[in-house]
Amino acid sequence: MKRLVLGVVLLLLWGSSGCQSPEASAPTPRNVILFIADGVGFNTLDAASLWEQDVSRYQVAGEPGVSGDPGRVRRVDEDPPAAWSFQEFPVRLAMSTHTAVGAYDPAVEWSDFSATVGQEGDPETVTGSAAGGTAISTGVKTIDPAIGLDPQGRRLVHLLERAQEMGKAGGVVSNVPFNHATPAAFVAHNESRNNYHEIAREMLLEVRPNVVMGTGHPFYDDDSVRLESPRFFWLPEELWEAVADGETAYTLVDDRDDLVALAQGPTPTHVFGLARAFNATTFNRDPTPLRRSFREGPPGLVDPDERPFETPWSPAVPTLAEMTAAALNVLSNASDDGFFVMVEAGAADWGGHWNLLGRAIEDVMELVGAVEAAVSWVEAHSSWEETLVVVLSDHETGHLSGPDSGPGWDPLRPRGVGELPDHSWHHTYHTNQLVPFYARGAGAEELPALTRDRVDPVRGPWLDNTDLARWLFARWGGEGSTPTLPANEAYP
Repeated sequence: MKRLVLGVVLLLLWGSSGCQSPEASAPTPRNVILFIADGVGFNTLDAASLWEQDVSRYQVAGEPGVSGDPGRVRRVDEDPPAAWSFQEFPVRLAMSTHTAVGAYDPAVEWSDFSATVGQEGDPETVTGSAAGGTAISTGVKTIDPAIGLDPQGRRLVHLLERAQEMGKAGGVVSNVPFNHATPAAFVAHNESRNNYHEIAREMLLEVRPNVVMGTGHPFYDDDSVRLESPRFFWLPEELWEAVADGETAYTLVDDRDDLVALAQGPTPTHVFGLARAFNATTFNRDPTPLRRSFREGPPGLVDPDERPFETPWSPAVPTLAEMTAAALNVLSNASDDGFFVMVEAGAADWGGHWNLLGRAIEDVMELVGAVEAAVSWVEAHSSWEETLVVVLSDHETGHLSGPDSGPGWDPLRPRGVGELPDHSWHHTYHTNQLVPFYARGAGAEELPALTRDRVDPVRGPWLDNTDLARWLFARWGGEGSTPTLPANEAYP
């Protein structure tokens, strides 16, 4: 009954915006590949494209206005080129990210440069990755640090769980710990994202997605050097031993060559791919920024002007593209009915927290490579008529802007290919900015109608971070696939 109510609500919304019902229009996605660029805003993407190609697409300039007057800010990139293929996806929108008790008001955001800045622990202002991931995964807003629970603590249904119920395979992939906030928010249900051992148990022993990939290896540091003594911070020792000894559903893969080999041929039905790194595949390599809290200010151990890839990466860890290619093959082998997978580029967020643009750009390039791997898979092994690819962010981190920003808006200033653009940071936490949203493939043409006439004067039409999941739940709740899991209530 609850799912019926949700479906009726969504159909009414589609009708009011001129969008046809799902049964009457575009094909329902058989496969969904969702990319989340954690902490990436429009300026983060432009910083990366300026470094790589000396092109930008989203820059703005303007002066602060009176409250409620956003008309002083304008886009400055004329006929902007696309740096990467996903920027040419047919659906290109913005997306709001606020929590259950927050809001996005363009008149406020574009009249005061500082209005978008929030403080950690203030759910009325900005989201964290736990609440943001939960909204994207369930279609219901919540409050940090909860994952998979609504504001009243009630259990929510994830898209991955719905996919499993339909006989589809499911997976989560990240280049940060496998049970960090974003991947956890697509699988687990917990009052706090920080309960890593509880979350690991739920992921690997209860929900059991076909693919779980990330870092958090207890036997390696962030340079892939084997530790003298293991650190069971991310998962409990008994769970590690159970997986390593073959006592769970999972085949443990922690060697890069073995993981890359999963991209072709027969594969196990369940793979726990644990890269040989403790915190992240690359971000925390020596010299490491994580030896000091971002709340204490810049770490001082990494040059803030360090260029991307200037410090070598460990050859022992896979790229996000390699992890993505492996995951897609495992998932397509695991079920004849399709799959749902979330792939996170999780370290740009950390670059924003520590105000390290070079390392944030590295993670954007990891995202670019992973999306290209997915596009290649679709065109070689599937089709755009049956697979939906979505690229979005859960929130912006660091309030990245041009060098002379504050109190007005100043664009990033290019310094040529291979050089960091001139820039400034205005925070070490998340902001309430709209973030990018791109989609291509099965059903994508219906997504713009879900903006329901919401138009930002600078970024254009925008979705809410709950819209994608609500739409997909309705798509996957049709005749012949009656759900037994309870539906999520539509949040106002």
